[in-house]
Amino acid sequence: MSKGAWSLREPGTALAMPGEARMVVMTTDPLAQAEVDGMLGGRPGLRQLPITRADDAHLLLLLARRPGRSVTEALSVRSAQHLPVLAVLDEPGDASPSSAAELAGLGVVACLWRAEVDAQVLSDEIRSVAAQGRMLVPARRRIGQDMDRYRERFLHEAVGPARSRREADVIRLMMDGRSVREIARDLGCSERTVGHTLDAVVRRTGARNRIQALTLLWRGEAL
Repeated sequence: MSKGAWSLREPGTALAMPGEARMVVMTTDPLAQAEVDGMLGGRPGLRQLPITRADDAHLLLLLARRPGRSVTEALSVRSAQHLPVLAVLDEPGDASPSSAAELAGLGVVACLWRAEVDAQVLSDEIRSVAAQGRMLVPARRRIGQDMDRYRERFLHEAVGPARSRREADVIRLMMDGRSVREIARDLGCSERTVGHTLDAVVRRTGARNRIQALTLLWRGEAL
């Protein structure tokens, strides 16, 4: 499977056993798929089904880097639209109420972050969604709050307590997609000050430019 093409995983079609949590898996990333296969392989009570047997599944397990148009399009046209969706994401993307509402509207009832997932966490959440399905309403699962918590935790780790408040605010707003002009307006300082702050981040991280510096911070490869 080529990376970037959505695929509904079609494993063997062995008959499901009573009491199983049955799922179909949708992903663009073979590595993420292999990682999840390794976590779930051999765990009792869990079974992956082909999309042709989606009517027998309890949920759709979505593996994606972040919310966005490709995820929206994939979930909008999926064959198993009646299934509740458990999303495993690398990052929250635009952690806004509209983003969370869009996920909820597409049937996502819970989100997990890939960096925090292990075999036990994932299997427990799969069983929970399988047991309760759409009763796990998005408001109860607090998708928006989960996104905000993830982003705040990441920013705390990336920026660190020794960084200035201004630098932390500039990094946070830059990662939210704000322009230098918008950041200056929001923080009540000059565009030159914002530029100097970003240049200091570039020098400190050893990056070639601002985008690479933010990427290194996002990945936890620089402090």
